[in-house]
Amino acid sequence: MSDEDYIWRFSPCRTDPELLETIFVQREALLVDLLERVTESATTASKHHVLLIGPRGFGKTHLITLLNHRLSKHAAISDRIRVAWLLEEETITSFVQLLKRIYEVLAQQYPTEFPLDWLHDLLAESPTGIQRQLEGKLVESFASRTLLLCIENLDFQFSGLGTNGQHDWRAFLQEHPFTTIIASTQRLFVDVKSREKPFFGFFSPVPLEPLSVSDAVELMRRVAANRKATDLVAFLDSAEGRSRVRALHHLAGGNHRIYVVLAGFISRDSLNELIGPFQKMADELTPYYQERLRWLSPQQRQIVEHLCSQDQPCMPRQIARQLLATESTISSQLKKLLEIGYVLRSEAGRESRYELAEPLMRLASEVKEPQRRPLKLLVNFLRVWYRPKALPELMHRAGTDSLRRHIAAAIEDAKINPDQQIRILIDAIEKARAEGNFSELLQALEEKAHMTNTAQDWFHLAYVQSEIAKDHRSAVVSYDHVIKLDPGQTWPLIEKGYALHQLKRYEEELACYERALIIDSDDALLWNNKGSSLHELRRYDEAVACFVRAVELDPRTHQQLFNLAGSLFAIGRYAEGLAQLRAAMARFSHIKDLDEPSMIDSLRRAFSVGNELVVRQFADLFHEFNRISRLGDGLVRSLAKIDLENTTHDSLNRWLDFWEHWGSTHVEMEVPLRLFRTGIGYLIKQDRKMLLDLVLSERQLVAQVLEIEVS
Repeated sequence: MSDEDYIWRFSPCRTDPELLETIFVQREALLVDLLERVTESATTASKHHVLLIGPRGFGKTHLITLLNHRLSKHAAISDRIRVAWLLEEETITSFVQLLKRIYEVLAQQYPTEFPLDWLHDLLAESPTGIQRQLEGKLVESFASRTLLLCIENLDFQFSGLGTNGQHDWRAFLQEHPFTTIIASTQRLFVDVKSREKPFFGFFSPVPLEPLSVSDAVELMRRVAANRKATDLVAFLDSAEGRSRVRALHHLAGGNHRIYVVLAGFISRDSLNELIGPFQKMADELTPYYQERLRWLSPQQRQIVEHLCSQDQPCMPRQIARQLLATESTISSQLKKLLEIGYVLRSEAGRESRYELAEPLMRLASEVKEPQRRPLKLLVNFLRVWYRPKALPELMHRAGTDSLRRHIAAAIEDAKINPDQQIRILIDAIEKARAEGNFSELLQALEEKAHMTNTAQDWFHLAYVQSEIAKDHRSAVVSYDHVIKLDPGQTWPLIEKGYALHQLKRYEEELACYERALIIDSDDALLWNNKGSSLHELRRYDEAVACFVRAVELDPRTHQQLFNLAGSLFAIGRYAEGLAQLRAAMARFSHIKDLDEPSMIDSLRRAFSVGNELVVRQFADLFHEFNRISRLGDGLVRSLAKIDLENTTHDSLNRWLDFWEHWGSTHVEMEVPLRLFRTGIGYLIKQDRKMLLDLVLSERQLVAQVLEIEVS
């Protein structure tokens, strides 16, 4: 692997920027915003100062590296700025040292503009003289340019500067506003959030969000693609691959660096290769999490340590009971921990629940355990990575006593606790449903279906694909799994037929119903559905026979009579069709939840064959049963069923003319006709301005029917 291909996991600034661009996920909008802020700073008197806030490994350096890379490719802007980047390991204890370090970094990047010899000669003077000369040199050098100052671990730098150094720097920035600062920190610290401090209100804070499961999958895909690991790319594109990443996400949270580290072994089957990198990663991160715990007050540290021992989010009263403290005290401390990014909060009814923002922080408390006791985090890793039935087999593959101890602990845990992979997916499904996140819901349902391979899970997936996502093609594939797993049932064939109908694959739809009728030949719904698919195939005589059989099996259902009437109209048997409509209407008068759009469909079919007399007689039937107002409502909702691909504008206008002519004698139709007229106008012109002729409530109703957005 060449230097250009190597990803420096702990030093992203050393990684080739083009490679960092390749694996950049989630934060494109943020990067664009930073670029716009720097551009405005470089071209106007307005100077922006941003503080990126996120734990270690959250991609702060990656983001700053790409900001500088894109600026360097923007010739018009790059000439107007000069960049000084202070890396995270720099130690500065005074304002004059800060000025000196800024000059040194500029000298490395722009040696002709900032000669080092000048600085070396200057060092012979007193600190006060050096500060005065450096201030003057920088002010002179940036008379027509902007200094972009990138500072990592700003809290560390501010701690070194102290209050006096911060005062001096803030005064200099105010007197000479040629600097824009992009800084990073792991937490929001007192020197920028306290009103008594010089830099209060100076920075625009930008908390960095953790990776979602989808983001993590995409990051690992890009890392794998860079390494030309085509097998891993394919694996991550599969439901199984996503479920593995979801399992890791449950343990590791949304830390960018972790997924870069883990991308090299996620698809490997060798247990030793799997555990080794995980242990190495844990060993590298433990000192960091121990240090983060030391930043907290004793009581905050107690709360975090308690959450480290829990697998589920906890309520304040639960924590208070364990720590022998009052609930109000714990709630107050939890709010502070939420503020500084140590915990996450979720709502469960009227209760708040808290969990670790960084699940790997458990490492800091687990290292206190006796050396030979299995690490709980590693045991949990085995539980979420492998299904319970796979754990005993792992014993034969374990190469060390340490691995065997951890596997044994995982086996014992599996006897007590449910399948962790399934539990994680169920939690993800419930959360996605509650949040209305249907993209995440679909992914989690697909992962669960592949994992369990049960007819029930495939059906749940297919239902959401078809009814919510309207992805009928995918639903057909999922229903095929259901049919294969449960071949003796008719309902999956019926649902697959419905999905095929939406795709206008009527021959395949018909085959579903014919196969289902072999299982149950006395199902009226199957005969009705078969008739509908035959009608769409213009096999009207066969459709009539199916509808007749459906009526024989279930003479109480009005819908089959309407469908029968439609097919009779299609072959010119108008008198018989009207008789079926009268029979349907007679039953309709006793039914409360009328399906007016379907009635309108039957009427539209009659109109399509050109027999206006039939339409008029059908309309009179509605009048006869005093259903005019409900007919008007159904007429408006029928707008959603008009097939624009197979309907001419002339047909739409004739359809509108008929209803306006007929409805002109019925006061109850005045409002429905106004809405219907507007809807037809929109369908013809596809111009939302057509809806502006309606009042807001009417406009919203028509927009809802047509499934369009309108103010």
